[in-house]
Amino acid sequence: PPHLPPSLSPFLPFLPFLPFLPFLPFLPFLPFFPFFPFLPFLHPPSLSLFFISLFPSALFPSRVQHRTQNECRASHFHSVARECLETGVLLPQNERQHPHVHSVANNGKRNAEVPEKTLYLGEHDGTQDLYTAGRVPFLLINDCTWTMRKTYHFCLASHEEVMHRSEEDFIYDVNCFAVAVVRTESRALADAVMSSHDHFCAQTDNISELAYLRRNAYTRYFNTKYGRKGRLGEKEQFVIELRGVRHVTAAVSYVNRNPLHHGICPTPFGYRFCSSNSVFQSELGKGYSGPFLSPSKRYRYLPGNVTLPESFRMDASGMVLQEDIIDVRYVEELYVTPRSFLYMMNRYSDEKWIAEQKEEDGSQPAVTLENIEQALMDENAEQMRSNEKGWTNMSALTDIELCTIIDTKYVPRCGCTSIYGLSERQKHRIGNDLWAKYGRRTTEKQIRRCLAM
Repeated sequence: PPHLPPSLSPFLPFLPFLPFLPFLPFLPFLPFFPFFPFLPFLHPPSLSLFFISLFPSALFPSRVQHRTQNECRASHFHSVARECLETGVLLPQNERQHPHVHSVANNGKRNAEVPEKTLYLGEHDGTQDLYTAGRVPFLLINDCTWTMRKTYHFCLASHEEVMHRSEEDFIYDVNCFAVAVVRTESRALADAVMSSHDHFCAQTDNISELAYLRRNAYTRYFNTKYGRKGRLGEKEQFVIELRGVRHVTAAVSYVNRNPLHHGICPTPFGYRFCSSNSVFQSELGKGYSGPFLSPSKRYRYLPGNVTLPESFRMDASGMVLQEDIIDVRYVEELYVTPRSFLYMMNRYSDEKWIAEQKEEDGSQPAVTLENIEQALMDENAEQMRSNEKGWTNMSALTDIELCTIIDTKYVPRCGCTSIYGLSERQKHRIGNDLWAKYGRRTTEKQIRRCLAM
């Protein structure tokens, strides 16, 4: 029957005998109990089994009851497609033809040219699943219509103050992103949490909801911790829709290289709160082996009344592992090999990279350092390129180091709990003292940012 899962089909002939299961031990005494057929009506559990045998659909939710045969077959083809993608096996060319196919590159127009490396599965009444060898989001084509999650790059910046003052703040923001990804059923591709801004790439049905859930949860945490009020970060948020494998790969690479661009570390792999260390872990000798935080302590590092699946592991500091947030397999298939990934992590932002993207799709602008970092264009782009080449002053204080000095040494002396309790006069006094002590390792702009001036 269509309302039953196929796995229960072999057991259907035995359903009428369910009410008699509790009385099987008394089967040898059947001649002495001529009313044996009526025993189920005298035993409440057996009576319930009797009604279940008459109405087996009561065992299953209403959503499953109304599954059609086509839907069951579609579910099967989804699993087959996943297996093909995991093993790298594609169907023969003659099995990949279908009269009603919409091309991703042509925004769903009919009679469009079908990509060469395309896997088609499950022709049944005009419903078909489409995948590509690069695991581009699948299209579900039903009556010549399709739906697909779009890929975005998102950036939220704060120019007047830092968004993360301590390591705990970075950890909590990463966990907020994990919660937002789970709640919106999105696919995260890359994430970088910096002191004054957040970058991430994701495939989602609703980028606004994904960004709001993360920003709102973290803002409530930050305001509560530091006695602050109001919106955290700029009102304007920067979103770029990405189309094409090379454009997506470039955006993911720029997000993973973000700490390098801002001079936090000499390589993309030297920063903890970034997803660059989450892919090709076995090939590059990376990965976290434990210890992991016990389930009873996980709630301390998550927004209130929120839980994460057990597959999202937390390290000893309470941060959800990046490899559990990011769809690692998808990202690895974008880069294909570990050597290609290392090349993309170390290549220069030049015209050749732009030309490669325009060769794929000239109708959309190439992903560059300028449009990825457009929320922070007040910073010197040439300095970012200099950092990209390894010419970084590693003796300079980072924002988290300067904030730690302010929060542990200066704020307690003023009798306050956070910088948001300081007066403007106290902030100016602290800023002058910091400039006198650390002038060679910091800038006036960084001091103002860390003091929220």
